Amino acid sequence: MATTASLIGKATQQSSSKAPGPDRRTSLKLLIELQQNPTETLQRLTEQYGGVVRLQPGLSRLWIISDPQYLQRPLYENAANYARAGLFRSLKPALGDGLMVSSNDDRDGLHELLSNAFQPRRLKQLSTTIQACVQWRAAHWLEQPATPHNLVTETQQLSLDILCQLLFGPESNSISRSIQPLLATAHRWMDSRSDQTLNSPGWLPTSHNRHLKAAMQQLDAILSASLEHARPRMRDADTLLELLVGLRAGGGGEPLSTATLLSELRGLLLLAQRNLASALFSSSWLLANDTSSQRVVGSEAATIAQRGDDDVTTQAAYSRMVVEESLRLYPPTWAFSRQTLADDMLGDYAISAGSLILIPNQLVHRNSSVWPEPSKFQPDRFSAVNRVNRQRGAWLPFGAGPMQCVGDQLSIAVLQLTIVHIAGIGNWQLENNDKPEMAANLVLEPATQVQASFSPQI
Repeated sequence: MATTASLIGKATQQSSSKAPGPDRRTSLKLLIELQQNPTETLQRLTEQYGGVVRLQPGLSRLWIISDPQYLQRPLYENAANYARAGLFRSLKPALGDGLMVSSNDDRDGLHELLSNAFQPRRLKQLSTTIQACVQWRAAHWLEQPATPHNLVTETQQLSLDILCQLLFGPESNSISRSIQPLLATAHRWMDSRSDQTLNSPGWLPTSHNRHLKAAMQQLDAILSASLEHARPRMRDADTLLELLVGLRAGGGGEPLSTATLLSELRGLLLLAQRNLASALFSSSWLLANDTSSQRVVGSEAATIAQRGDDDVTTQAAYSRMVVEESLRLYPPTWAFSRQTLADDMLGDYAISAGSLILIPNQLVHRNSSVWPEPSKFQPDRFSAVNRVNRQRGAWLPFGAGPMQCVGDQLSIAVLQLTIVHIAGIGNWQLENNDKPEMAANLVLEPATQVQASFSPQI
């Protein structure tokens, strides 16, 4: 196999090869198909042309890269030449002006500041908070153990319970009830933007845009009141909100502005929660289908309960492997994009300034040259030994490089703790083992209901 060095070229190289891909007429047709059915179209293009595909629908260039060897330059070696691009920038009316919609890799140092803040160790009551949310929700599941529940709805609600509890603490229940209809309005608006090729500008006073604006004004009012309530307690940092209001630019400078905090909170509630729900569903469904893994996670939960160990994330190593393998098979962020600022080389292929690169995580994660038997659920892929040997860029559920998600470690810890605490109470049993149909919306999420019953741990 060729080395990374031989594949990833420098911009100063003079010779280049033409990247594989369809002609202009076919490219235009495929661009429409990508909008209508992205996952199947991407799969077909990759099977036909390989890990690097170049579309030419017009004057613009679209590159689809699913081979990790060709991701080294845009994500790591020359990442400064590749700006964030794509749909999120069109979602500003809902998400505000936070990091998620910024093309700057570390605007005003905010990326580094939030990355340092969103560490599991910074939240003192992380495990006990998640445990309390799981216990409350499991009590509902166990009221009628033989009665099936919709696993999709249950994991969505549990993820919202956990995020609100981590953010708002004791006030979370009342705040959650207030914001749920506002979040639903925003989700409908965002989904409509991703489903359509042409959208009216967010500032145009259409009925859809007016409903969103009213909902976001109400959401900001609720969040602003919560911020003011959290400021006197920011030294305690018992909640994520108190931690955020206590942040200082440059380590000891001015506090983050209310506008900045509101944008980041919108991103957490509108996208992070949806990603969390997707990942929690996938982890739960995969565990329910694998009794061997289910037993190991249950054993970890029992050991933790006996020891009363505070450092649950360290003790539940296999549960983390389950989460990481679930994120490989069903990454909530199923694709992300970059745009070239200047001409560059990807191996032997010249890529011009202004080109758009689409990185379909789900295909990267199922590249058989990197992942043997890629469709199988095998948590041991993420053992300590296999982790060291894994190729850089082969696992990208949170993106990579300077613009990697600031909440990656916290998200993994929350998922890990959630499945451990669920396993300490009981197990999901699926009504049937059919693989769920997943829809590539803003987030990769189940398209249909999945019925499962919850039985107590024996």
